Amino acid sequence: MERILVIEENLELNNLLSEALRGLGYSCTQTFSSTEGAFCAEREPFHLAILDEAGLDTGSGNALARIQDCQPIPVLLIAASPEEPFQFRIVSKWAAPDAAGQTAPKDTGTPIEERIASAIGQPSFPLLAKPVGKRLLEYQGLKLDPEACLATFQGKEVPLTRQEFKILELLFTSPEHVFTKEDLYNYAWDDFFEGDEKTVNVHISNIRKKIKVFTDFDYIRTVWGQGFQRNPDREL
Repeated sequence: MERILVIEENLELNNLLSEALRGLGYSCTQTFSSTEGAFCAEREPFHLAILDEAGLDTGSGNALARIQDCQPIPVLLIAASPEEPFQFRIVSKWAAPDAAGQTAPKDTGTPIEERIASAIGQPSFPLLAKPVGKRLLEYQGLKLDPEACLATFQGKEVPLTRQEFKILELLFTSPEHVFTKEDLYNYAWDDFFEGDEKTVNVHISNIRKKIKVFTDFDYIRTVWGQGFQRNPDREL
């Protein structure tokens, strides 16, 4: 099965794109920042990377160069359509680096690039997965309502700030994924991470303290050296 590395900071668009690609028979690894994408590219082989053009050049460095420095794979730059937010368009195709390490935009691509580019250009991609509304997220008695930005434990409100709620929302949406501090910051603050890890650490600590009023179960698992994920185990 051909493997695709998806780099898209927007959680909803990342999930839509990856779900649609899996429906076409591809294996997708979801990442939410150029830093995380480069980290995965250093450790796993891929046939293609798909990168949102917004992440092409950020404070984290040039994502295209970082990915292709890790392994010589072609990259598709995409963008959400301004007319239809759940429709994508191809911005450009970038070749795998040549023998001299040079890369450049190109008109034609490898077979997998052409198949993916053709699929993304179809009106039904990925509208087949277009959400009607954000669904409720529930785990071990804690319920998150993204529409109301409200967290409750067994019917009682947990008084989270907006950023605290969005951190939990991201962790609950992709429970098996380990999110870096950069991922959490970009999503919760809707801004680019500039290396201030203390801000994320303080909010994680506050979330734990507020939930501990209702239960001793720790919903956030710290993965040392990587980041955080939703705790998969009930602590007895």
